[in-house]
This record gives sequence, structure tokens and C-alpha cells, in this order.
Amino acid sequence: MKQQRCAKKGRWHKLAAMVVGTVCLVDIASAAPSVKIDHVAQRWPWNNKVDITYTVTEGQCRETEDYCGVEFQIAVPGVTNILLHGYSIGASADGGVDGTQHTITWNAPTGIKATDCTVTATLFSTNVPSGNDYMIVDILSGNVYYEGLCSTQDISNERYTNNVMYRTSHFVLRRVPKWTDKDALPNGESIIGGYPTGWDDPSGQLNFYNSSTRWTPDRDYYMSIFITTEDQWRLVHGYNALGRKWPSTNVTWDGLRVSGTKPGDSIPLESKPNTGTFFQRLNYRTGNKYAFDIPTEVMFEIAQRAGSTTMYAWGDEWDDRYVMYRDHGNKKEVDVGSFLPNSWGLFDMTGHVTEWCRDGEVTATTDMASKQDVFTPSYLEGNLNRYRRGAGVWNSWAKDQGFCASHRSVVPCNSGAWNNIGFRIAFIAEK
Repeated sequence: MKQQRCAKKGRWHKLAAMVVGTVCLVDIASAAPSVKIDHVAQRWPWNNKVDITYTVTEGQCRETEDYCGVEFQIAVPGVTNILLHGYSIGASADGGVDGTQHTITWNAPTGIKATDCTVTATLFSTNVPSGNDYMIVDILSGNVYYEGLCSTQDISNERYTNNVMYRTSHFVLRRVPKWTDKDALPNGESIIGGYPTGWDDPSGQLNFYNSSTRWTPDRDYYMSIFITTEDQWRLVHGYNALGRKWPSTNVTWDGLRVSGTKPGDSIPLESKPNTGTFFQRLNYRTGNKYAFDIPTEVMFEIAQRAGSTTMYAWGDEWDDRYVMYRDHGNKKEVDVGSFLPNSWGLFDMTGHVTEWCRDGEVTATTDMASKQDVFTPSYLEGNLNRYRRGAGVWNSWAKDQGFCASHRSVVPCNSGAWNNIGFRIAFIAEK
């Protein structure tokens, strides 16, 4: 009979800790969950990033919803011991009967070297899976933490749609792993769309919904699973939430970033609270460590398609269940997340409102294929047109008017605000 690989819920709490080169600190049965530190190394050329490699055996089992987390205790001579909670850095406690190895990166305080540290680790039981599949931003506190995928994508979708805080006081971002990572998503080389020149003619779209360009992201990135809501907008700007979970619109591209910045420029940092644009405020509140921004076009379409190469993000046939559009009632005041998500758990990637992207207009038909990479926006010096994605809007578009995944259009970034353009948040991880 095969040995049970997962800890049962409630059977254990803090279970095991090991130090590099030593024996287990807690005497437990061999089948019980355990963790050991394999290697601790400073990044070279020397900086404050420390990679901690560890192995979990008989740990978290998502298939049976037996979840656990991991904490790291870091002892440094002359310094108060440091407790590094796994949820703050996206550490996973997944582990099979033969052990599963993971590596996390710790940003050590200035002056601390890995060679001076003694690192131990502890597992604990929890109701929320550990891992880095989701990035959660608490708007009020500015805290950023990570959570793993539940036993299925559907259960994770329910987790974030059933709790109102994830559409009011918190942002939830889904990880899109670099294309070489085959473990988390079916995320290989991505073929994305060419410009559908006949977007108002469904038969015309079929000739253009894919291009020959293959995009291979060289690092992870995160995309918010919901369009930013009015409550989230208000809280970032220091106002009280009003219970409005529909898309926040009437904001310009310049109003999100900074007027005059080019698509390829980083958003200037703010040094004071409650000043600047939306992203300046959000970045300040989260310690100016994450460089949150709107996505590039390629980032948007990869996340929108979620591995598909079909005309629509969900297939080649129209499906009302995925799209908020005119024929559903011609109103914006519909909560985000009210329609089906794509296979990666992102909602409203098609319809409801179109969404700002970082790219500027180069040419109408060729710049998707000539972009430098997934994360570098294209633009033409002096051209103020900016692309928007999401294919179709709540107040004017019927189902036969451009909802294919490759649809794109431009709006001048200095032309004022629009009640049918929203945005979502993206974060590009380090290499």
C-alpha cells in the first residue's frame, strides 16, 4: 500500500526544523512532515540578496487540501534573531515522500552576510496554501504577502470572489510564470494576436487572431485578477470605501502613471504619503519596492489568453458567460468578477471595460511582431496614442464587434478621462 504523502488537517502544528549539516531538532516519525535547510548563499557580486534552498518532505498536499506553511528563523551574531514568515516571501511547503526542494530569496538587512547566519526552518499547519501563485496587497497597511493555489483553480477563484475584501481593500495578483517553468501553468511559448483589421466583421477576424511571433517571458510576472474597482481606487487615494465593486474608470493613462512619462520610463517614486498619481501612491504605500504599473500589451494578451490560441480567450465560439457587454444590460455598475474567469483565474479580461496598457502606438498593423520583448513597451517618440486592451466595452459593443483576444485600439493619453476605460495592476518579478 502506498504511503500517505500528506499531513492530515489538524494532526500537527509546528513540526520540524533542521539546520544545514545537523540532525532534525524535533523527534518525529519518518512519515511526518519535515523541512531541512540545504544551502544558504549570498548573491554574487555581493549584495543583500540571500538565496535559501530547503527541502520539504511529506509537506503540503494541495490535491487533498492539506495545507501548511514554513517559517525561517535566522540567527545573526550581535543581532536580534530574525523571523522570516514564508507568506511574506512566497515560500512553498509542498513536499512529496522523497522531498521537494525549493529556493526563496531573503533581502537581508544592510551589512548582514549569509556566512554569518544560522538558518533554521519550521513547518506549521494552515488553512491557506503556501506558495507564490498569488500576490496579495493590503491597501490599508501596505503589506504584501503571497498565497499558493488551492487544490484546484476553481476553489481559488471562489476564495477570492466570495470574500469582498479582495475587491475592496486588497489587490489579488495571479502569477504568470516564465515560459520555462512547466510546473504552475501550461505556460510555454505564447503565440499572440495580430491586429484584426476587420474587427467589426467576425469573418474578418478569423484571418488575424494569431501571428507567427512567439513570446517567451524570461521572468515571472503578476497580473491582478480583477479590474481595479472604485473602492480600491478610493482607498489608495485616502478616501473611504463606498461598497462599489465595479470598475474604476474616468482615469487617464497619464493620471495613472505621471504626466509626461514615456511608456518605457519607470514611474517616478514619491517620497511623501498621499501625493502623486495612483501608482505613485500605491508604490509608496508598499515601500517603493515593487514598481507596480499597468501591463504591456504582450503581458496583457498572454494573461488574457491563458494558454489559448483561439479567436476568443475561451475558444472559437462566442460564450456569454465570460463577457460583460451591451446586451447584458448596458450598465457599468456590475461587480468585477461576476462572469466566468479564464483558465488561469483572471476575470473580465474580455469586455466590461477596455484597459490601459503601457504601449504607445507605432503602426497599426506590425508593432505586435516587432516589439522587443514581453516587458518592454513600444512607442513612437512624440505620439501620444496609448493602447488599450480587453476587447469591447459595457455601453456600446455587441458580441460581434471586436471581442477577439487580439483586438486593440488607441486613445490619446492627454485626451481626458473615459467612462469605459479601466485598468489593472501588474508586477514584474526580478530575474
